[in-house]
Amino acid sequence: MTSTIRQKIILFTVVPVTVIYNLLFGINLYQSVQRSSQALENQMAETAWRYAGQFDNFLMESSQVARSIAGFIEISPRLDDAHLYRLVANSVSDNPMLVSASLIFLPDMRGPGQPLFAPTAWRNSGSVLFRDRGGDTDFRNRIDAWLNDKSYLRRQWCPPEQHPNHPQQVSTFLEPIYRDGQLRGMVALDVNLNQLNDVSSWKSSSEMDFMVVANDGSYIYVPYAIEQGETVFDTAKRLNHPDYMKFANIMTGSQSAKIRLKMGDEDHWLFYAPVRSAGWMLAASVPRSRALADLRAHAVTQAVILLISLVLIFGCVWFISGRISRPIRQLERAVRRVASGDLNASVHIPNRDETGSLARYFSEMTGQLALREEALRASKNFAIDSIVQGLKGRYFYFSHDRDGNITSASPSVTDVLGFTVEEYCQHFTAHQTNKKSNRTSLTITDQVLTTGQANGYEVEMFDSQGRRRYIEVFKVPMFEPDGSISGIEGLAHDITARVSDTEKFRGLLESAPDAMVITNIEGQILIVNERAETLFEQEWDDLIGQSVACLFPDHDQSGIFPLLTTPLELRATLKISRGREGACRRASGEEFPVEYTLSPLETWDGTLFSVSVRDITDRKQAEAALRLSEARFRRLVEGLQQEYFFYSLNPDGSYIYVTDSVQRILGYRPADFMKHSRDYLYDDNERTWVHENTRRVANGQIRPSYEVKIYCGNGAVSVLEVLEVPAFGSDGKVKAVEGIARDRTSYKKAEEELRRARDAAEAASHANSLFLSNMSHELRTPLNGVLGYTQVMLRDKQLNPQHRRSLVAIEDCGQHLLTLINDILDLAKIEAGGLEVITEPVDLYRLVLSVHQMLYQRAQNKGIQFKLNLGGQRINHVEFDPDSLETALPRMIWLDSTRLRQVLINLAGNAIKYTRSGQVLLSVSLEHQGDNLGERLCFRVEDTGIGIDKDNLELIFEPFRQTDGGRQAGGTGLGLAISRRLVEIMGEQIRVESVLRTGSCFYFDLPLIRCSDEVQVLASGSPSDEGHCRKVLAPGQQVNVLVVDDNAVNRDILVTLLQSSGFTVRQAENGQVALDCAQQEAFDAILMDLRMPVMDGFDAANAIRSLEGTHAPAIIAVTASVYSELREKVHLHGFTDFVGKPFRADEIFDTLQKHLGLQYCSDCESSSALPDLPILTPDIATDFANALENAMEMGDIEAIRGLAHHYAAIPGIEAWGERLDTLCDSFAVGQLETLLMSLRRQARDVA
Repeated sequence: MTSTIRQKIILFTVVPVTVIYNLLFGINLYQSVQRSSQALENQMAETAWRYAGQFDNFLMESSQVARSIAGFIEISPRLDDAHLYRLVANSVSDNPMLVSASLIFLPDMRGPGQPLFAPTAWRNSGSVLFRDRGGDTDFRNRIDAWLNDKSYLRRQWCPPEQHPNHPQQVSTFLEPIYRDGQLRGMVALDVNLNQLNDVSSWKSSSEMDFMVVANDGSYIYVPYAIEQGETVFDTAKRLNHPDYMKFANIMTGSQSAKIRLKMGDEDHWLFYAPVRSAGWMLAASVPRSRALADLRAHAVTQAVILLISLVLIFGCVWFISGRISRPIRQLERAVRRVASGDLNASVHIPNRDETGSLARYFSEMTGQLALREEALRASKNFAIDSIVQGLKGRYFYFSHDRDGNITSASPSVTDVLGFTVEEYCQHFTAHQTNKKSNRTSLTITDQVLTTGQANGYEVEMFDSQGRRRYIEVFKVPMFEPDGSISGIEGLAHDITARVSDTEKFRGLLESAPDAMVITNIEGQILIVNERAETLFEQEWDDLIGQSVACLFPDHDQSGIFPLLTTPLELRATLKISRGREGACRRASGEEFPVEYTLSPLETWDGTLFSVSVRDITDRKQAEAALRLSEARFRRLVEGLQQEYFFYSLNPDGSYIYVTDSVQRILGYRPADFMKHSRDYLYDDNERTWVHENTRRVANGQIRPSYEVKIYCGNGAVSVLEVLEVPAFGSDGKVKAVEGIARDRTSYKKAEEELRRARDAAEAASHANSLFLSNMSHELRTPLNGVLGYTQVMLRDKQLNPQHRRSLVAIEDCGQHLLTLINDILDLAKIEAGGLEVITEPVDLYRLVLSVHQMLYQRAQNKGIQFKLNLGGQRINHVEFDPDSLETALPRMIWLDSTRLRQVLINLAGNAIKYTRSGQVLLSVSLEHQGDNLGERLCFRVEDTGIGIDKDNLELIFEPFRQTDGGRQAGGTGLGLAISRRLVEIMGEQIRVESVLRTGSCFYFDLPLIRCSDEVQVLASGSPSDEGHCRKVLAPGQQVNVLVVDDNAVNRDILVTLLQSSGFTVRQAENGQVALDCAQQEAFDAILMDLRMPVMDGFDAANAIRSLEGTHAPAIIAVTASVYSELREKVHLHGFTDFVGKPFRADEIFDTLQKHLGLQYCSDCESSSALPDLPILTPDIATDFANALENAMEMGDIEAIRGLAHHYAAIPGIEAWGERLDTLCDSFAVGQLETLLMSLRRQARDVA
């Protein structure tokens, strides 16, 4: 950046003056501040001493009053009380600074036996009061404190304190009274410290603040509010400021001083002076900003004056420099015009100084230059015309205007192209071919016209015979006198012969295996082979004429050095550069790695460069993959060494090396481990085993891994898992043994802990099962009595209807309680994993219809609709003919019908229970869920009931947990918990969607497993064909039965049932009695409980089976323990069969019939003959029987009555409904079972 003359004048005049002026001003200002600061400090110190003296005089006056009183008392010891009171009262009234005055006479000082006497006067609302304070406790304590402190036995100012009768802060002056060398008493004057401003001129100094501090740090006077009893040291601690603590130490001293203290954001000057009469210290402080305010104002004024003077100086210099530099700028503009080619430029400056003379000489010089330039141009034109006209051979000259129209050409154009000068004078592109590379001619021509710089190109043209000629053209701009470009002059050279040689060379390039690029010394591409076109995805015409830099990314062009990085004048000296790697760029912008070789070629036209380019993408990828593999292997080995160490052994067992990780794992240095590893093994057995294994591996055997115990460096024993493999040499012999060892100590410990945890869990599970068994036994035992006696009494034909209904109700309640117990046991079995899924062929239609039939009447009684959607077919009433259903659902499938029926009954029963109006819909559909899941059955139960809050959706599936609506509707809270777990056992999940007060939807799906058409559904346990009014032994049978139970109620029930049916029965209350009975008498059957005192059922059964010479009875276990393992256990201990409590009477009779081959008859109407009822079809009979059996198992009398009403409305079979309704009214459970057996038999016989 150049500087003008005006700028230089300002720089060398104004700037030095400004610097010097500012320097002098700063020095003067600094000295003024120093002098003023010193004078101010001296003034403040004098002020502090003056005010300290005033305060000292005030205190001395107060103390003088006390001394006068004390002296008067000493010379007048016989004054009476009245004179003493007047003395202290006059002292208070005459001295406005006194708050109170006291004369204190110690005991016995006024005469033997005289008490403490203290006449005291004090101010009160403008008057003076007085009294004896010798009897005041506070005052006496105060006197005792003075007397105990020996320092108060002389003249002394006490620390400030609150006056007892006034709110003022006072300081007490004590003057002792002596007579005959003995202390007789003292004078105490209380001085009001709050009126210090009234006796001093502190307020006259608005610039300074004052405070007075006692030698113990207590405040005598402070201009701001403080806490009661606060000292200067307390203030220093509260502020936590080191300078303030220094201030506190000085204030409690006795020397004058001055310090600078930073309080908040501002500096303060503090000056100290002692108050000598009291030993106090007075401090005067002033903020530094306030003290130097006048000085700063003076400095600002001087700075403003300085700034104004500098601005005036700068303005004057600016104006004068402008007058000096204006003629020079005129000369500068004229020179620039001449430099741009305008030789007619002149300048007129009327000054008669040096600038005027320079302007005249400059005008004369430009005129002479114009004449000389004209002469040179004429000479040049003549020389060029002579050369052009004389051109021969393969060159010709031409020129064209800015539009490209040729204006002149040399006669040699006819020798080169065969055109006359007139024929050639067209647009310079008129004779060019359509080759794409010819477009370069237009581009370079525009560059020459735009930049004014010469440039050249090669072009393919047609000659007058239509033959292709290759012309090399070099163009230069033609300038006008004003510097503008009017056109272009060019020189053309016929290079057809050279291009032919190039084509031959190109053929050689095409045979090269790599991409080849030939450039000139400027880096312009001249030739490329086909592989280069393929590699760079560009055609030959697009590459020719481009800079070789276009083949390389911008960030990697340094990689093709030295072609582009070497200066142009030095490129001819370049040597061959082989095997360089870098990156190239395709036409699409894609970058790829390459390996290239740069070779110089010496030709007649100068130095060319051959660039051989090879794509190494595959090689780079392979190298990267190899590096990645090596890195992965390295990380794997490093990671493995966290708990592995590797080693190599010679075939003789000596170590070759071991990894450093052995030190981290075992605590041994590698060298020590290789030398003493055998000694570290746990015992000789371990050493023998390791040696034998290594020997076998050294012989070429492949051995499995093994575990070995070894001592660690810290003395602990670790377990290593060792694997050794042979390493073979090229001759097939084992050269070394490679080994890897892993620390398995933590795994062994974890396995041991896991084993202990498993044992504990199994023990807990066993305890849980035992608890459930015990609880079940304790619940079932009394329940057995209730249901047993109920069944015994219901067998009485003389029972009146009212009692029968009551007994039926008791039985229903007992059955409900039994169902609850079974639910709890089912839940326990599920949680213990003891419940298995048993799949069998099932009629899906009948199963779903049976659920619908079972719950249909319950829904009708509540006034809601219970609808069934079976594969898209909606059923709004009970339907007994599944053959009439036309759905896409398969009928025969494989699943656990018992579990599915239980889930559907629970879900649909809950839906009916919690729905007050609307409907409940049970739907079954077939869904296709892709090839992986296949076909699935989707079961949905939807209702319009009370709904469930979303926060309780998971709560409802927990055992014994219900929502508020669930508790109002009743129930145990087990149905959904059991249903969810049953579905989970079948491998799926129950899901629920619900909206509060709108309704709920429970749904789940199961995999569909179809059955063949030939598979039929098998009945699962039909009751016997006989009636169930009362079973009795057929005539001619004598059966002797022993009933063994420690519970008299249970024994009585069994004895009553059996004796009423014709059995001979004996009783025993425990196993020992039963064994004695078996030894004395032969029994056909023994019904025995398991848990009994003296001898339990297991031991009794084993003992009875071991009796010799006795008849082997059928021993049947009758117990309230029903856990699944019990059935296997009773068989192992000699029992024949098992019946759980509470039991049905038929279970006992059927079990005895099964093992003794008994025949029964009935003492009431046989169910095989019902002449008043019509014969039913097999389907109707089966559906009727299934629905009735389910309702009876549930103990739901309303569901049975609903079935009766339904069948009573069907023409042709209404008699069955009426008969069922009659049995419901009389609660005839036995006849209901007879009716059920009749239905089963009809379904079988008719089929």
